[in-house]
Amino acid sequence: MIFFHLEPINSDQKKNFLKSFFFTEKIYEIRRFFESFSIERQVKLNITKITIHVNSSVYTVLGVLSAFRNVSFLLSSLVGKR
Repeated sequence: MIFFHLEPINSDQKKNFLKSFFFTEKIYEIRRFFESFSIERQVKLNITKITIHVNSSVYTVLGVLSAFRNVSFLLSSLVGKR
């Protein structure tokens, strides 16, 4: 079972996100995952904290969600299994 939770982040977290941004192949996989949900129709926030639950593994990401036709998902941090 896969589900996710979205919540806004504060301005300090936003600054840290912009400072520490990086791009990896893993981000691309997560981006494809979210594109399949057409998440741009559900989320109006520009910068969002996303918790992804995949079975018993929990991943937390900070990302940018754009309102374009295809979601542009950028990831600053991915915290593995908790």
